Amino acid sequence: MDFTSALYLGFAHESASLRWNQLTTGVPAGLRRAAEAAEPEIGFAALVGCERAVALPSTLHAFWDLFGATCQPDVSILFDSAVYPVARFGIERAVTRGIPAEKFAHHDPVDLARRLGRLPARARPWIVTDGFCPGCLQLPPLAEYRRLIAARDGRLLVDDTQAVGLFGSAPSKSLPFGHGGGGSLRRLAAVWPGVILIASMAKALGVPVTMVAASAPFIESFTEQSDTWVHCSPPSIAHLKAAALALARNQVEGDQLRCRLLENVRAFRREMRDAGLPVRGGIFPLQRLIMPSLAAAARVERGLADRGVQTVVERPRCRDEAAVTFIITAGHDDAQARLAATVTRGVMRDFAQISHLMNPPMEASR
Repeated sequence: MDFTSALYLGFAHESASLRWNQLTTGVPAGLRRAAEAAEPEIGFAALVGCERAVALPSTLHAFWDLFGATCQPDVSILFDSAVYPVARFGIERAVTRGIPAEKFAHHDPVDLARRLGRLPARARPWIVTDGFCPGCLQLPPLAEYRRLIAARDGRLLVDDTQAVGLFGSAPSKSLPFGHGGGGSLRRLAAVWPGVILIASMAKALGVPVTMVAASAPFIESFTEQSDTWVHCSPPSIAHLKAAALALARNQVEGDQLRCRLLENVRAFRREMRDAGLPVRGGIFPLQRLIMPSLAAAARVERGLADRGVQTVVERPRCRDEAAVTFIITAGHDDAQARLAATVTRGVMRDFAQISHLMNPPMEASR
């Protein structure tokens, strides 16, 4: 049983579902765009609520470009202390170009305001954050971040990889993921100038293609200055076809799959609870069995693997704890949840030194 895949909705994009005659044009996007890019770019922009979007091979390419020529000398970067590492790779490029960068406390608008107050009057702040933190299971206060930079011609860069395809508009108690899968901005019903959304489609939508979405003038300027458009291969035709198919499938069956995913997460939590095992994760697909150390987590992960259950050893960036993580998808079922809980309980019993972790008080709301 595989609990390591982040294909939350179960999109696999079998080869029979894709039709393409040529894998790549052999031409950089800066010289000639593939015609197949238009459909997924338009579809993605509509999904997340931005004017335009452009496809790139990965988030690394996106952040490399954003913090390259696009990031002008008058910019000052402030980034969340737990932002995804790939964003930091891009920020490091900006620093080598002499652009100042400093981190602020995780999801803390007060600390951000304090650091903004120390910037030179003419500095244009670029705030970098994830749209959803899978470590603490919280949305950042994006509206407060946007308010803080609105008067300074700043930008809010949101890595929405975890949220796109999963969260959407009008969340409720009965439908906590909301509708549509448009990500953090749709969840907040927000349409803000100055927001740049970066999202890999490789999680819920199942396609290793990244989209940068923003206002039409920004995307036009971004593509004109992009280094990777000139020096790197663009997304392949197969990837673009898969992206278009994923967006179409999400529109037709996405809400149904998100309901199935929610049922699977709840079934897994119920089985683990009945087995006396402490899991954290709420409705999010990452369900964590907290361990006293990474070494203990690795031992449990190996024990599970020996019994046919594949999991992930993890240390969330915003929390000082180790975990064995089960990633739940719409493709799992109740029987797998039940068997995983039974196997996990057996593995925990085998490790007497951590058996005290069993039968703890369960979390009340998460």
